[in-house]
Amino acid sequence: MNRMAARLLERVFVKVHIRAAWNKLHNMTEQGELSSALESLIHLTATDSSYCELIGVMVDMISTDSLGIAAPFLCHIIDMAALPSQQTTRRMSQQLLSKCDPGGLARLRSKKKNKTAAALIWSMLANRLAGEMSATLFSDAVCECLLNNIENDSDMTCKVFSIIALEKFSLTGPCKARIMQTPIRRLLRDTANMSTFGLTDKEEIAGILQAKFCAEWSLRNIFRDIAEEPKEASLEGSQPGDQSPSISQTENDMSARESLSPTEGGSKRVVDSRSTNVKVILNTLDATRHWKISEDGLTIRNDGSTFESIRTTKSVTCGKWFYEVTLITAGIMQLGWATAHCQFSPEDGTGVGDDLFGFAYDGSRNLIWSSGESEPYGDPEAWRPGDILGFYLDIDNAVMECFMNGQSLGPITPFDKDRFAAQATSGYFPAFSFTSFQQATFNFGASEFKYPPALPWRNLNEQGTITPEMKRAIIRPRSESVYGRLKLDPVTGVRLASMPEEEDDIDYSLLCTICCDHTATVTLQPCGHDGLCVECAYSLDMCPLCRSRIYQRQMFSASETKETTTTAANGLLISGLSSDTSDCSSAHTTLAGLSASSTTTSAWSTEYFGP
Repeated sequence: MNRMAARLLERVFVKVHIRAAWNKLHNMTEQGELSSALESLIHLTATDSSYCELIGVMVDMISTDSLGIAAPFLCHIIDMAALPSQQTTRRMSQQLLSKCDPGGLARLRSKKKNKTAAALIWSMLANRLAGEMSATLFSDAVCECLLNNIENDSDMTCKVFSIIALEKFSLTGPCKARIMQTPIRRLLRDTANMSTFGLTDKEEIAGILQAKFCAEWSLRNIFRDIAEEPKEASLEGSQPGDQSPSISQTENDMSARESLSPTEGGSKRVVDSRSTNVKVILNTLDATRHWKISEDGLTIRNDGSTFESIRTTKSVTCGKWFYEVTLITAGIMQLGWATAHCQFSPEDGTGVGDDLFGFAYDGSRNLIWSSGESEPYGDPEAWRPGDILGFYLDIDNAVMECFMNGQSLGPITPFDKDRFAAQATSGYFPAFSFTSFQQATFNFGASEFKYPPALPWRNLNEQGTITPEMKRAIIRPRSESVYGRLKLDPVTGVRLASMPEEEDDIDYSLLCTICCDHTATVTLQPCGHDGLCVECAYSLDMCPLCRSRIYQRQMFSASETKETTTTAANGLLISGLSSDTSDCSSAHTTLAGLSASSTTTSAWSTEYFGP
């Protein structure tokens, strides 16, 4: 009896401790208290019983209204937690299932909230435990629960996290094979075909847009049916359930984004973002690894566990510029401007505004970030889904000004004028950093701005240039999986002759010496070492052979020699210094097409200037 009482008291103590530590995190207390609370929660995962208690308490305490702050902390805790045993993993899964369908007095609590929190935690655990442990976590009951959430749950947040959880489970082969035997593609098509027409509530619209985006991305990249793809490519007029959403449905989504924040004078004209009018998009080749990007290149989402950052395909060196961001979620994001030298470090949690080469606004915490330091800025209330942020940059006078739904938050000077001008010579890119499960849509001028400022400004999109080949490489064509060997050059989008279907025919001498997956098309400068693909080359700051600093990444096709590459007259500058400084409005990112290539060298000869 005494032993049982001691165990009960220990469980009560652990639960009280977890709740107290979680409340400190949720209330965003002092930095020292946050670190202490995080360490205490991570320490609890060292024992199996405490790990299970932690998961159970998290399901009860996570609120869908505060996921923007809660989710990144929980991601960090699970990433840093001790690896559970197989028995503990099975117990945690059963515990989450019981939370989704509670009995007795537990039904008085919000079952909807528990299902959303359970799907969120499943997604994090599946990502952390990918492999044999994930297969243990993923039972038939878990699969059925998540599929039922997608099909029948009216809560869009629950749908979103159920889709994400299945994506994360699909990282493990046996789990994906099991998922593909279910009607997952039909459920995702039904979700992707949902309409926002006639809705006026901003949060309801934002929830549907999240669910549609996740479903469309999963259909293109994760749960692909290879047998159906030729049919989908050839049948443009097939029935709604047979393919991904049409352009007309995308127009409805654009109209929904317009309705998120109507102006007094009525909505402005919407230009289809899939048209050739789009000349500036988000650049996944100049970003961290875990972004999801829409087919038009203007909507991005981070469903990874780290702080992801990205730049656009265009930079500017002088003048006055403006762009808008429509928030689909309202968690922690740092939105602003950065040079090509801004260092993105997802694991360390550093992004735009966290070093000397960028500055950003965070409306969730009402802070402006510059040189790794923050200052209070903006309204006392945090931004909300549907808010439209405007970002104005006056390079000549070293001033940035942010706007919330057309209202100025005040001009600021991130750096002194001399330093600002010196950094402008390398070009300022619109740049963004998102915590986990954040999503936004960007307008660089392809459609009319919702709230244009009453200041002189220029349109980024009018000055941008992008080729279809480059756009396909950035977005990754739907016929190519993001989890597996890419048969396309990651820069040009051209199918690689060195990647035949038969494994025995692959010329391994042409593959990257690090990942052995993509073609080696990069020479590091100034040391001159080669043998790397673009993705591996971009992930390095120092040469892996001589440990010298990388200042330039020079790119060439697999059929070229380095000697031929050095004579290339027409390159593709992904980020960095432009060779033409005659016009201050010219982008430091120039996207050269086939027609601009030299006859003496490959059309895809490239110079890549990265941080």
